[in-house]
Amino acid sequence: MIKETIPLVTPQEAVKMARNRTIGDFDIVQAIYNEFVSDLTEKQIREEKLYYSICLWSAIWNAGRVQGIREERAKRKRKNNIMEVKVL
Repeated sequence: MIKETIPLVTPQEAVKMARNRTIGDFDIVQAIYNEFVSDLTEKQIREEKLYYSICLWSAIWNAGRVQGIREERAKRKRKNNIMEVKVL
């Protein structure tokens, strides 16, 4: 079963936020790109450029989504740990 996600960022917001990028952002995207194309041949990339471009952008989108989820979980865990200490 495919789980449908509801995007909380519109394409317009994503483009607007892209103006606030850093060198660190470029480094992360470059690393994702390098990993993504490591198993592809030049011919595959050249002949199916749109398909692989969309796959790459999907990988970057999902990486950002997962990063956000992990950050929120870590924040909740820290908050819960602090509350447990206060109760004890």
